Amino acid sequence: MKNKEWKEILKKCFGKEKDDRYHAIAMLAIYGIFILILIILIRVGGNSSTQLHENSPSTSSPTPTATSSPPPSDISEEDPSSSIGENDINYSYSYTVSYNGISEVYLGKRIDDKEKFTLVKDGITTDYAILNDNYLILENDAYHITENPSRFFKYCDIEDILVLVENEIPTENNGIIKYTVSNKSLASTYKDDLSIDNEQLNSIQLYTSGEVLKSVDLDFSNYFSSIQGTSVTLTIHMEFADIGTTEEFEINLS
Repeated sequence: MKNKEWKEILKKCFGKEKDDRYHAIAMLAIYGIFILILIILIRVGGNSSTQLHENSPSTSSPTPTATSSPPPSDISEEDPSSSIGENDINYSYSYTVSYNGISEVYLGKRIDDKEKFTLVKDGITTDYAILNDNYLILENDAYHITENPSRFFKYCDIEDILVLVENEIPTENNGIIKYTVSNKSLASTYKDDLSIDNEQLNSIQLYTSGEVLKSVDLDFSNYFSSIQGTSVTLTIHMEFADIGTTEEFEINLS
């Protein structure tokens, strides 16, 4: 096509007296070429990027994943203080202590070295905490140092209980594991003085489901009778829940 003919076409497309039909065709052609070039650039760029990632070693950090699995509402027999997640100790509990027919109930939770619980005793409900081996009582929305609220609470430590039965020979039937522990063993663990030094035995029963400890029953009547020097009864029922999933809590000090 001669230059003169090209000039005529260009005038019809873009000149002052352009032809609308020629102008529309020209604009469509320009847009088409632009889109084609854009598609080619995107494809070439995408392939280069893919090859770069495939050929280069990965330096990114692994994606964080949840460290907890669906929680059992119980506690491991092999490691009662084990948890799922970042805490070594994490569980909630319910303890019922009956001494000569009078009961006191503890409802609490423990995460590592801190603990909160509510004590229901003689019809009175009181909130306590334990931090760095100190007992605290809640008053006016803050915790204050106090004395141990009950002489029986120390016997509810599941870690001590499992250490007590570690070297004992159990009998097992339908998920109930029974142990007998001597007064001397208990006194050695709990640092108590025996008024009557004898070899009477006490009962510890673990209720399990598979490898999981659901609850514990203690009958320390013989032991406490030896401490008191007179016949008494002491039984403790312990249940555990929310292992590894007990929510974080604060202990606000005054």
